[in-house]
Amino acid sequence: MKFITIRELARSSSRYLKQAHDKEDLVITRQGLPYAILSGIDGDSLEDYILAKHCKLEQQFDQARLEYDAGETLSADDFLRAIEGEE
Repeated sequence: MKFITIRELARSSSRYLKQAHDKEDLVITRQGLPYAILSGIDGDSLEDYILAKHCKLEQQFDQARLEYDAGETLSADDFLRAIEGEE
């Protein structure tokens, strides 16, 4: 895995896109910190990627629904009071 800056990506985007597609994932950094990942993908992998991301989201919604049904959630007003330290 190679690390490049946003500036490097902007200067040579086609080179890095080809590199990500053909060889390896690239970690894009911003101000010295990881910011994004550039990864190659083909038509066969795209569907798997979308399904993997969607399944996680669907699981999170299912968990949230269970917590809501069990009364384990806060109203928006209660949440705001809690984070503002009013409770």
